[in-house]
Amino acid sequence: MSSSPFCAPCARIDDSSPSVKFCMDCEEMLCNDCVRAHKTIKILMSHHLIDVETSLAMPVKVMTSQKQCSSHSDFILDFYCTYHDSVCCQSCISIEHRGCDKVLPLKEASKDIKDSALLSDTTDGLNQILLTTEEIIKNRKTSIQKLEDGGEFIVESISKAKISIINKLEEMQKSALSKLSDIQDTVLLKMKSECNDAEQMSKLVNEHIQQIGFLSTNGSNNQLFVFLQKMKMVLADENQNIKDFIAKLQEPSLSYKETPRFAFDQDFGSIEITSQPCSVEYKETKHHEAMLLFDKRKTPRSFSLQNEIKDFPLNVTYINNGISGIVFIDQNKFAVCSDVSSQLYIYNIDGKRLKKVQLDTPCTPWGLSYNSTTDTIVVNLSNHKLQFIKNFKAAPAVDIPEGATHDVAWVNDTFYIGGRGKMYKLNSSMQEIQSHKIGMSTLYFIHSRDDKLYLSEYTNNNVYCINEDGTIIFTFSSKDLQGPDGITSDGKGNIYVVGRSSKNIHRLSSDGTSSEIVLTKEDGLVEPIAISFSKDYRKLLVSNNKGRTISVFDCVY
Repeated sequence: MSSSPFCAPCARIDDSSPSVKFCMDCEEMLCNDCVRAHKTIKILMSHHLIDVETSLAMPVKVMTSQKQCSSHSDFILDFYCTYHDSVCCQSCISIEHRGCDKVLPLKEASKDIKDSALLSDTTDGLNQILLTTEEIIKNRKTSIQKLEDGGEFIVESISKAKISIINKLEEMQKSALSKLSDIQDTVLLKMKSECNDAEQMSKLVNEHIQQIGFLSTNGSNNQLFVFLQKMKMVLADENQNIKDFIAKLQEPSLSYKETPRFAFDQDFGSIEITSQPCSVEYKETKHHEAMLLFDKRKTPRSFSLQNEIKDFPLNVTYINNGISGIVFIDQNKFAVCSDVSSQLYIYNIDGKRLKKVQLDTPCTPWGLSYNSTTDTIVVNLSNHKLQFIKNFKAAPAVDIPEGATHDVAWVNDTFYIGGRGKMYKLNSSMQEIQSHKIGMSTLYFIHSRDDKLYLSEYTNNNVYCINEDGTIIFTFSSKDLQGPDGITSDGKGNIYVVGRSSKNIHRLSSDGTSSEIVLTKEDGLVEPIAISFSKDYRKLLVSNNKGRTISVFDCVY
């Protein structure tokens, strides 16, 4: 940004005209004549002009690389692809977005950005992190004071012990105080370093907040939109940094233990330091999904096979079943269970195995559910027990009714579990509240959506839709749906049912009045079992090939 008091365009023709306005788009000072040109020349009329005094208060980083495409430096960012959720230039469109059917001019995409959830959620997220860093700073300073006070208390304790001992103990006292000083210095150095790190994080977040505030008030919609797109990744990184930072923090305390039987060849008691986890609580900011302009409440037009994940250690040469449950735990990670493995596996969307969790044995897991509020997974071990996994650590399994052997749906504090001709309803204490008779044979899969439950009866080829009180709303069956298994729903509320024996996937309207087949054996389906959409409904995962693999489909809207 030019800081000259003269008009930049006029300066290029050796004319020194005083500046009266600053153009946010041209990034130049303008005189009265150039201001009139901006207001009359059609291509310049949309430029955003601000007062010179306001421009001088502009944060330095606001104007850095706001307009040029990082991949094609000769082009400016003037388009937005809703499918890829990215800001791009004209060259990007012809190379990377040729097949995208929803590319908007940046001016249209950024319309009303200053009143959008993207702006408020980003600002709220940064403010929340700022509050947390301030709480960390306050906590560190309090702990430092506590540690320093603890040292003084120990000095006093040592002095009291010294009174009962002869003067020869003077040297032992000095030794004890020296050790205290060494411990304090070591711990204080670490804690002051942590305090400095928190202050740096706070400073960085403050800078982001100031930049957003300035652009919200003085910037153009285009600039604010581009900047917020960049801030999404920054917010995700800072969110993870603050979470990791808090996890490493400890609150140390000093204690002094006097030697029970005093001898001159022993130390003057012992000084110990103990630590407890930091009391600052990590507060999750809003998920980035809420910042996207992509409308989740759509029905996919088609599905395109992207990848086949085959890395599943099932440890058997032949199986009739396999992966019996899939659930996404965040945008790019999902958990799977199999009735031929006693472990729960965590994968990313590219098929890389990230974690494995040992479940109670013996077990043949069938079905799992995820509670985003508590960040906890629940698995039905199919041995009359449920097991909860939090932070990738399995809690001891808990007993459930004997007949509740298959898939589980977790709705608030209530658990719905499939059994043979019966659905079990349990409270958070695993006590049976009710059971409802549904069909005649085993209800292998169950899915909750909009206060309704959808259940598949494999043997009798039925799909049931019921209220949470067990009242049947409708029953769906079709000659083209054989062996219904896994159930899920898309963003609009349509229900997807796996036909294992018919090697297809059916899409039902939420009220069951219409249906269509969306995937078949021609799409690579071979005895599919489980099914799940990603959280943004852009990916559809299907447990395929008798549960030995997972097919990853792109959802085309």
